[in-house]
Amino acid sequence: MANISSAIGTLQFEGEWNKSFFDKFIKTFNKYLDDQAGDYFIKISNENFENLEAYINGCGRWSFDNNLSLLNRWVHDYQVKQSKEESIAEWNDLLKEMEAQCLAINLYYCDEESGMELLVEIEGSLTPLQKDNEMILQWSICNEEYYSYNRNNLVALKLYDNDDFELSIEELKDDLYQKFGLIFQNDENKKGTKLTFHQQSQIEKSFNEHPFACESEEIFNELSFLPETI
Repeated sequence: MANISSAIGTLQFEGEWNKSFFDKFIKTFNKYLDDQAGDYFIKISNENFENLEAYINGCGRWSFDNNLSLLNRWVHDYQVKQSKEESIAEWNDLLKEMEAQCLAINLYYCDEESGMELLVEIEGSLTPLQKDNEMILQWSICNEEYYSYNRNNLVALKLYDNDDFELSIEELKDDLYQKFGLIFQNDENKKGTKLTFHQQSQIEKSFNEHPFACESEEIFNELSFLPETI
């Protein structure tokens, strides 16, 4: 589905966390927020108490930031194995204890969503806060950096490996040769017409900008110097 973003990141638990409350927080957090809104979820895993770190991942509606902004509402709407009132009470007690111990969580993650071509790194914090007679876990963004949505950046940010994409550069080169008899400048294994440096640059740019192209034609159709009959 095009509107589902995918995020991965790390948590750094700030303050004097004890092992018991560290485990309790993660267990309660996952109980309410792991897959509680259909396709959308937030999950903490691979926790390391010694380093006060954990891994976080999830899928958001258009962005993972939406999940973090709505997480208290998700908790309040939780009625799977208990009443709404019980869910709110358990969450309030957890956050009161977190507040009493002056604890907080710093969060760093990368998020991508292909429909809007969203690719962003975000740093923020989760802190307990009393609001309207209830405790909430407040999400605040400290820093964000947006990137062009392309194959190189998706790989550089470790959201994907090159093997995750359906179309490889070698397949593209083979199709270019088979259909048009054209080869890259450094290709000495085929007998064909070498692309100009400008043409090769255009192909590489289009390939990079269409990371989820399934067939070479999707790239070729973007190139004005190739025949329009493909």
